[in-house]
Amino acid sequence: MTATITPRVTRHPVPDADGLIFRDGYGPVHEVARIGDGGITGRVWRNVHRDDDGIHIEFDVTIDGIGGASDDGLGSEPHRLRELAAVAQATADELEEARALQRHPAGRSRRTA
Repeated sequence: MTATITPRVTRHPVPDADGLIFRDGYGPVHEVARIGDGGITGRVWRNVHRDDDGIHIEFDVTIDGIGGASDDGLGSEPHRLRELAAVAQATADELEEARALQRHPAGRSRRTA
């Protein structure tokens, strides 16, 4: 039987969008969460911009450590494939939670700096 991989999740506080300084309509990008602590790391980012319609918040996800997959032997190592799958799943969960917290003001205070 294969052991389950549970990547470490580190959540970061993000400032309230209303208090940000905007340059050319764009606020700073903040890392909301980092998932994993090994060679494969997922990250959830919050992007804020302002236009005539108000402040808009978007989220983005990156997964580091898979760019050189053929050089790293990712395809020939079952453990690395399981790590990638676990990090991808946990990153999707964090993205979903970040979006939900942004939509619900009561939950926002849990991650606001």
